Amino acid sequence: MNVTVEIPDALARQMHLDGPEVQRHALIKLAVQSYHAGELSRGQVGELLNLSFGQTEALLKEYGCDMDLTVEEFERQSAQLSAYIRQ
Repeated sequence: MNVTVEIPDALARQMHLDGPEVQRHALIKLAVQSYHAGELSRGQVGELLNLSFGQTEALLKEYGCDMDLTVEEFERQSAQLSAYIRQ
């Protein structure tokens, strides 16, 4: 799926969405936000961004997502993974 979004230049600069890799930066921000919201698992973030396990862990740590998982988070991610595997 392709999505096109228009952002005023000044706001794009403020959001660090300027430069040669603007699409990649926007996708990273979307993936990290979706992870924080519980919409994507760590594995899905890696898949979306085409990263290895280690690269995904490093990226999430860089964005402050390196906190320990709660039991609920672990169970939710396990269920997501199981559902993904069954697809």
